[in-house]
Amino acid sequence: MSYNSELLKEVSWSVCCSDQNISEESGYNVCTNCGYVHSKIFECTPRRAFDQEQISQRKTNERVYNTIGPRTVIIGKKDSQGKMLNATNKVKYNRLSKINKSIISSNNRNFWTARPHFDRVVHSLSVSKSIAKDAWQFYKYAVEHELTRGRSIESLLSACLYTALRIYNKAITIEEIIELTDVKKKKFNKTYRLVIEKILPHVSNTKFRPKAIQPKQYIDKFYGQLKLSMECRNKAMELYDKTIKEGFVISGKDPKGIASALIYIAAKINNEKKFSQRELAELAKITEVTLRCRIKDFSKYTNVIILKHIKK
Repeated sequence: MSYNSELLKEVSWSVCCSDQNISEESGYNVCTNCGYVHSKIFECTPRRAFDQEQISQRKTNERVYNTIGPRTVIIGKKDSQGKMLNATNKVKYNRLSKINKSIISSNNRNFWTARPHFDRVVHSLSVSKSIAKDAWQFYKYAVEHELTRGRSIESLLSACLYTALRIYNKAITIEEIIELTDVKKKKFNKTYRLVIEKILPHVSNTKFRPKAIQPKQYIDKFYGQLKLSMECRNKAMELYDKTIKEGFVISGKDPKGIASALIYIAAKINNEKKFSQRELAELAKITEVTLRCRIKDFSKYTNVIILKHIKK
C-alpha cells in the first residue's frame, strides 16, 4: 500500500499547476489555484488502541462513573451556541463531566441512580403524578436522614411507592411492585415497616396515613383485567353488600381473595366464566386453596341459586 500511495501522490502533483497552493477543504487536499483535488484526508485518532500494550499505556487513573443522571454533558457535536466541537474539546468536556460528578455529594449521586428506576416502575404501573411525587418525597427523606445504609435502592423505592399507593387507596398489590423491582418479599416487608415507622411520622402533612384496600376496589380491577361485562361487576358488588349485611366478617381475610371469589361466583351466575380457578388465582396473586375457601365462605351467606351454579 505504501508504494501505491507514493505513486499516486507523484502523479497527482505532476498533474497540478506549477504554482501549487494546497489547503484542506471539506476533508480533501485541494489546490486553491487550479482547483485540483489531490487526495482525501483520513483522520487518525490517537485514542484508538489495537493491542494490549497500547491499551495499558493509555489507561488513566480517572474515576469512571455510570452514565445515569444529569452531568456536565455536551449533547451531540455542538456546544450551547451551536458551534461544532473538535476532537480536543470533546475530550476536555468528557473529562470535565467526570470531574463534576466526582465532586457532587453522595446524596445527589444516589438520586441520579434511583430516579430512572423509580420512573420506570411508575410508568409501568401507570401511577399518577401526585402519587409519584409523594413517593419520591418519602425516598428523599430516607436518603437525607441516612436510612439507606444496609438497604438496596430498589427495596426502599418500592416500599416508598407502595406506601404512597396505600395513602391514596390505590388497588395495586405488593406482588406487582415486586415483579418490577426484583425485590424479595421478606426484604420488602421489612423496608415497608421502616417507612411506616420512621418516615411517615416525620412528614409534615397529616394526610399521609395508609388506608386499607377494600375488596370492592379489587373487584373493579379484576373485572376489567378479565374483560367481563358490567352486569358481572354489578352482581359481584351486590353479593358483597348482601353478605356484609348478613354478618360476613372480612377482617383478617385477604381482600384480593374476597374479590376474586365474588368475581368467580358472579361470572358463574351470568354465564361469563372464561377462566379457570387457577387463572383467576394467578391474576389475583393468591393460591387456589384461598380462592376455594372464600367461595365456600360466601356460599354460607348466599341463596340456593348461587350454590347450584358453584357446584357445576
